[in-house]
Amino acid sequence: MTYDDCAWRQAFLDSLRVTGNVSAAARLVDKSRASLYRMRRVDSDFAAAWQDALEEAVDWLELEALRRAVEGTEENRFSKGEIVGTITRYSDSLLMFLLKARRPWLYDRRVVRSDQNNIDEDSFDALRSALEEKLDRLADPPVQD
Repeated sequence: MTYDDCAWRQAFLDSLRVTGNVSAAARLVDKSRASLYRMRRVDSDFAAAWQDALEEAVDWLELEALRRAVEGTEENRFSKGEIVGTITRYSDSLLMFLLKARRPWLYDRRVVRSDQNNIDEDSFDALRSALEEKLDRLADPPVQD
């Protein structure tokens, strides 16, 4: 590989790492997306470096999403066309998205934990009976003298 090949590849990967955008990185090095994807198919080292760059870009996006969810984002407040102050907006939906992604077993009701389905019928019946007895006792409190 020539120095020029190394230079444009590194520039492409650096841009991809920062932007996560193949089109923008391709424009930077004056290459077509098609030629870059073709090179990625035939050069496993380039493909691995490409994947690493995209992973790093996503890591940065994740950090930014976390920052916005926790710290919020500032929005300007206007009066008569002039900025008169700012407010901080927080996104509960972004916060829940991150919690569901990081701990789905706690925050995503659609996820069924594997240990929730490992109960046999006899054990289930015994648990149900014990619960019914407890509910009956609670419904009939003891009489005090």
